[in-house]
Amino acid sequence: MRDKINAEGILLRMERLRQKKEQKEICTGICSVSTLSKIENGKQKADPVMLKKLYQELGISYLSDETEINRIQNRMKRFFEEFQYQKEQRAFYELKKEEEKIRNSPLLADWMVICALVERTGLDVLKECQNFLSRNQLGWYFLALSEEMGENAIEFGEEAARILQNSFSQVMLIHILYVKGRYRQVLEWADKAVVQALEEGNLWALAECYNMKGTVYACFNMEDLMLKEYERAAHLLEESRWVENLRNIYYNIGATYLGMEQYQQAEWYLKRAEVRNNFMLYHKFALLYCRTGQKKKAREAWERMKIAEIDGMLEELKNPILEITRMELEGETEKEAYVVQLEALMKTFYERKMFGYMMFFHNQLQNQYKTRRMYRKAYLLEQLFSDLQRKTNL
Repeated sequence: MRDKINAEGILLRMERLRQKKEQKEICTGICSVSTLSKIENGKQKADPVMLKKLYQELGISYLSDETEINRIQNRMKRFFEEFQYQKEQRAFYELKKEEEKIRNSPLLADWMVICALVERTGLDVLKECQNFLSRNQLGWYFLALSEEMGENAIEFGEEAARILQNSFSQVMLIHILYVKGRYRQVLEWADKAVVQALEEGNLWALAECYNMKGTVYACFNMEDLMLKEYERAAHLLEESRWVENLRNIYYNIGATYLGMEQYQQAEWYLKRAEVRNNFMLYHKFALLYCRTGQKKKAREAWERMKIAEIDGMLEELKNPILEITRMELEGETEKEAYVVQLEALMKTFYERKMFGYMMFFHNQLQNQYKTRRMYRKAYLLEQLFSDLQRKTNL
């Protein structure tokens, strides 16, 4: 891997790939394909006349003013600081206004990495050019790849964290591990990231580490550990610009208490969540009010569920969750269809490794099995959760 590359060559290669042009399309009458290949790969430096002609074929007006380049570089440094510390992203929008100029400069690779992080664009071009990225550029590229949540998300996330050595990349890896159901690794990486975040003074990353640890413990109804970690996160987030994160913490605590049938505590935390137009929050209120005999409020919450926004991961499950909730509100839990719907939902959660959601609906299904004297199914359900907990060493 080269840290020092031919900026002129990488500009040619990236812009050509972005425009989806073959090498022969731009070098005919200027140089051979092999010569262009050497220039793009940093093995040969083009003479100014040849380079100008190649640039013209791609519509590039090359920026060579060092003062301008230094000014843009400083703005890019500010972007990465704002990005890592989750500050308001002013630098990105300032850079965006100069996009055409940057695309015609030696800073194109940096700009494409930034766009991959913020706008999820240009990953295909970066893939073709990754052998010529600097180590730092490569680390951010891997981080952008990991956030695609593909088959190799964990591998890319770990590589990004190894290269970048900052708490932000470690927290992003923690999120991936959680989605993939690697709860033990979430806790291990969170402990590492806490140390790094303290060293960097990254308040957002520190709070997010405690938040994710609390979320793991919430998945398994480990009340004391859940509250300990969530309270740490909440103390850091109070009066901060990340108030939305604080609301999510209150929601998670409230949902956990609801699943544990501790309704007073559940209502206190859910009311503090204040996440408007949120499908799953209205879902929790519908169940809370239904189970505490407040039928009118339960019906109002269910009606709001129908028009509320839902996380993309749950989009396909909106109707099944709505139907299961409706059946409970209307006292139809004795119907066979209620159990069938719950079992199908649990199966989907399991296949997608959404164990937190499984834990919440687990109590509903377990109660149905016991009421119907389906003791073997009740045993197998408990065994499933026991196995999940054992695998994560929690």
